[in-house]
Formats: sequence, structure tokens, C-alpha cells
Amino acid sequence: MSTRPLIWCAYDFCCQFAPEQWNTRYCPEHRCKRRAENAVKRLLQDVDDTPEVLWEEQEQRKRGRMETAQAKNEWLLARSKIVSFDLETFDLAADYGLVMVGCVKTLGGDTQTFIAHGDADELQCIIRVRDALEQADFVVTYYGTRFDIPYLNTRLLMRGERPINKLRHIDLYFVARYKLRLNRNRLANVENAFAPEGALPQKTAILPGVWRKALQGDEGALAYIADHCQRDVAILEDAFVKLRGFVNLSATRWRKYGASY
Repeated sequence: MSTRPLIWCAYDFCCQFAPEQWNTRYCPEHRCKRRAENAVKRLLQDVDDTPEVLWEEQEQRKRGRMETAQAKNEWLLARSKIVSFDLETFDLAADYGLVMVGCVKTLGGDTQTFIAHGDADELQCIIRVRDALEQADFVVTYYGTRFDIPYLNTRLLMRGERPINKLRHIDLYFVARYKLRLNRNRLANVENAFAPEGALPQKTAILPGVWRKALQGDEGALAYIADHCQRDVAILEDAFVKLRGFVNLSATRWRKYGASY
């Protein structure tokens, strides 16, 4: 029996063994010396390295990566919680305005509607919106990169609360802008482009008088704004279903507050 200290097998670190001789490198139990010799022989075999063969291999790898990404996209679509998100706010600047209504609609499911009946109710409204977004795997917005997400985070910070902690965000505005060619890149244009012939548009408008009444606590005005927001997330969901082939879900990165946002 060998009295030498135990060493790891040099082929694939499969196990530790006591070498019989000082230059023994492979474990005898798994015949790793023979496996290492066969690996060297395979490397030394003649390989057709003409440019055409190499190019074909490169193209096959590209096609393989493309098909793998497509399959992963379908897998993510089937198993992920995807929500559409929209805010209705008074004033476009978050340091002067406030959130009045927020809607979060699960793909193929129900819509959660959060309403602030004035300044005193806003804090609970935005906290509930934030928590609903953090429970989703993907959050779909329309121009949310520049408005909804930073607006919500600004209001949370101004109220002494933390912003959205984690987010995987899909902004369909940039999908429509760079993948389609529409007259205008508004959500209403996307809706009209894909609506069946003769269908009436679902998106509504909010007149200035409605905003003023809502700020004064008018329940009818608030209900109208909430209905407008609910329609927007439903339209946004339909747009995502139409345009999902342009969205690489796998490449959509997670954003983490305090890390990379």
C-alpha cells in the first residue's frame, strides 16, 4: 500500500487517490489515464479546416442560438407573471403633482386598480402599486421608462418610502417606435393599427375639467379616470400580445435598486 499523500486525479478531478509512484497523475479506479490518451488522439485527428467548413459551423451555431432564444422566449411567456402597468397623475412633474390612479393588469387575468382620493390617500396608493409591480416577473408599460416608473419612484421617495426594489421592464413605446412604422407612436395609434375593421377605439380622453373635479374629491370624476386607466392597461395588454415576437424576454435584464437600476 502506498504511503504517499492523497492527490486529485489530473484528468477530471473525479476522485482522490494515493499514487503508487511519484509521477502517477491519473487514478487507476476509473481508468483515467486511458481516457486522457483517447482525448489527445481525438484532438490530433485530421480536421477539415477549409474556410467553407468553418463558415458552415459558424452559421449552424448562430441558427442554434437563435432557435434556443426563441424556445426560451416561449418558455418564459408560458411560466412568467406578466403585468401591464399605467399611472394617471395630476401634473407631469412628480415634484409638483401626485398619483391619482394606478392600474396593474395580469396578462389574461384581472386588473388591480389603486385610487388616491386626494393627497392624504396617495401614500397608501403608491405603496400598493409598488408592491404589486414587485410581484411580477415582467412589467409592460408604454413610455414607462421616461414617465410611469420614474414618476412612481419620485413620489415614493418624496413620501419617505423606498422606490421599486426590483424590476424587469418592457417598454412597448420603443418597440413600436423602432420595430413598426406608424404615423405617430402613441398607444392610440398602435390600438387603431391592429383593431378589426369597423371596431370603435377603446381609448378615451380626460378633459381638464375632469382633472379639476377629481382633485376636489368628485367621485364621478375619479371613477372616470379609473375607467380610463383600466382601458389603457387592457389596450396595452393587447399590444403586447401583438408585438411580443419583437420582445426578447430572455435579454430583458433585472433592475435592482442599490445595484444596477
